[in-house]
Amino acid sequence: MKSHLDTTSSDEDDMQGKMEERMEAACANVKASDIELYTVAFEIDDDVTKQLLKDCATDPDTMAFDASNPAELTAAFTAIGEQISLLRLAQ
Repeated sequence: MKSHLDTTSSDEDDMQGKMEERMEAACANVKASDIELYTVAFEIDDDVTKQLLKDCATDPDTMAFDASNPAELTAAFTAIGEQISLLRLAQ
């Protein structure tokens, strides 16, 4: 019987790969809908996950954030809020 990840495998690597595929597809669908997508990695040590989040952002250089503590998380959301405010003013 297939799981909700569309695989019969119970192998952790297989399931991780399926989750990554689904995340990449979700990110692509959001971007294709002309939605600005920000990502925030919070207290994540896994480089693969960080890269997935960075690649998911509409602009990986300005819309992907990596916060390793609460102060950096606050700074990330402050920056996102400021960018959104500028976007509204420009439109």
